Amino acid sequence: MTYSKVDGGRPAIVMSAFAANPDMSSETGIGWLFIKVASEIADASGCSVHAFMNMRSAIRVQAELERLAISTVVAVGIDMPRPLAFLERNPQLTRLEYLVWFARAKRQIKELSRTQDVIFGHHVTFATEMLPTPISALPPSAFRVWGPVGASGNSAVYDVEPTSELSRREKRLQRIRDFLARRAGRSFSKNIDLVLAQNDSVRDLFSNFGKTVRTFPNVVIKDDLQDQINGLPLSVSRGTDGRGLRLLAVGHLIPRKRFEIAIAAMQDERLNGSMLTILGAPLPGTPSYLPELVDRLGLTDRITFAGKLPRPEVLKHMNEADVLIHPSAREGASGVVGEATAVGIPVVCFDRTGASSVLDASGASGRSVPAESSNTSAFVDAILTAAELPRIRAAVWTERRFKLLVEELLTEAVGLRNRA
Repeated sequence: MTYSKVDGGRPAIVMSAFAANPDMSSETGIGWLFIKVASEIADASGCSVHAFMNMRSAIRVQAELERLAISTVVAVGIDMPRPLAFLERNPQLTRLEYLVWFARAKRQIKELSRTQDVIFGHHVTFATEMLPTPISALPPSAFRVWGPVGASGNSAVYDVEPTSELSRREKRLQRIRDFLARRAGRSFSKNIDLVLAQNDSVRDLFSNFGKTVRTFPNVVIKDDLQDQINGLPLSVSRGTDGRGLRLLAVGHLIPRKRFEIAIAAMQDERLNGSMLTILGAPLPGTPSYLPELVDRLGLTDRITFAGKLPRPEVLKHMNEADVLIHPSAREGASGVVGEATAVGIPVVCFDRTGASSVLDASGASGRSVPAESSNTSAFVDAILTAAELPRIRAAVWTERRFKLLVEELLTEAVGLRNRA
């Protein structure tokens, strides 16, 4: 179903965004952000934008387009067949819903390309190498861009002590995922001209397939959040002067985040007197296993579980802490690390992960620890080093960064067309 009409005579941009919502953060918010900046660029360049998404996203996006008086975008909502409508109501079946949406969107995009001069296609949400993209239906005359895509997992992180059956299970799952990703990524990128990788590991994966790849972590600090950060006083590094460090960990309390490494590090005598605050909560169905570990190690007086807090409170904790510890084994582009670098707190994470790619791209302070040769002692070394680094507030995670990316991609698409 199409919600609005645009002059069909213009060159067309196809945006593929399974989920998009201006009221939400994370991937759905990124979907709307890409659509919004594409509309601004299309308006200036004389193009139209056809944005394909699920129906519930299209309803909300269309309302926002009307509120902002944006007329260069066609919001195309893809309905589920009536017998499969239950997929929309069950978040656990979202990936099955995506596959149905993909098949329908691919058919409509192919039909659109018969009547519109599509010069640029861009798939922007649910961009995982494990799921196909409908812009593969566009002809070679269109510049087809997939991403930012992929989640980076470093299975060696699961070998860092303390290990458990939970970490061993996650390692097995990671190896299976790596195996499937190599095969799925090769197949799904076949008709893609450029892959935007979330991190260096995903970049290397697609480079091995012979694809053209650029790294672009999918992190944005929205203006309202940046205003809150700007209102915080810029703290200074405290170093290791014997007073003890204020350490912080933020995220879902799930096995692949590996917060047990941060907890075990507190046993090191070099961190005597230091305090660790953990912000976050287990996901539904995930056992709350970390408090039992803290109790067993005798660290209940030095480690605090503060629960899931509103974003302004999280930022305040970041600003007051000395080091953010983020030992996550797998994620795409870490929003937590992005926020931490914007606040200026030094970050310690593992190398070859989504967290390290965000840290590297930020230009802020921190240390990435090689998981393959790491143990808790090496992780503590990194914490002590990070605590003495200067507080640098990263200024790279802006909405303008996304606009510059789309401008660059459209310019490249036009250039390729002119040379054809």
